[in-house]
Amino acid sequence: MHKKSANTLRLGLAAVCSAVVIAAFQNFSSTPPASSLNGTISYTAFGSDGYTHVYLTTSDGKITQLTSGSHTDGTPEWSPDGSKLVFGRFDSAGSAVYTMNADGTNLTRLSPSPGRDSLPSFSPDGTKIVFTYTVTLNSCNGTLPTTNIMIMNSDGSGRTTLIDSTHAATCFNGAPRISPDGTKIAYMCAPYNNGGQVCRINTDASGFMFLTNTAYNVFGDPHWSWWNIH
Repeated sequence: MHKKSANTLRLGLAAVCSAVVIAAFQNFSSTPPASSLNGTISYTAFGSDGYTHVYLTTSDGKITQLTSGSHTDGTPEWSPDGSKLVFGRFDSAGSAVYTMNADGTNLTRLSPSPGRDSLPSFSPDGTKIVFTYTVTLNSCNGTLPTTNIMIMNSDGSGRTTLIDSTHAATCFNGAPRISPDGTKIAYMCAPYNNGGQVCRINTDASGFMFLTNTAYNVFGDPHWSWWNIH
């Protein structure tokens, strides 16, 4: 594995333990995205070139590689209608958010260059993308990056900061996921002088709370269920 690829991948994995987000939209569809129904699975894997790329597999194991090149791709997320994927890329121009069609065509960079964006996901209606913005590295509790949550239109326009780490209770904010009804956001959060947790906030910025309270670091981005299982 290339040294550059390993370093950028470690940065991406570190950012997965992130936190906080707000999104100013409501009344989204509460139906599951088409991609969860048609049996196609997106994932990240190392290619023969030593870099990670985005792949698809069907439920019967037919694999398709969608990205290639000397950069590190990862964290693919489906659009609600299953027609597009949004993902993060780490290369010489920094970390950036990209979209592409489900067959790998129409690859589009949405982030400025140099970029500091990662861990994107679509809103339930597909018109917005929420993502993590890295402010500085290794500045949150000595080891984690200090990160903000931002939102933009699905074409990359209208970039807006939703959670600013300098004014939040947490310095590590990222991996935002909006609830199916569009009223809440779950995300990874790291309070000052403490480990990673899962936090929740309403999309109007009210109702902040920690959903976990553990002495051990929570690792991995939270995901909402599309069905009420309780």
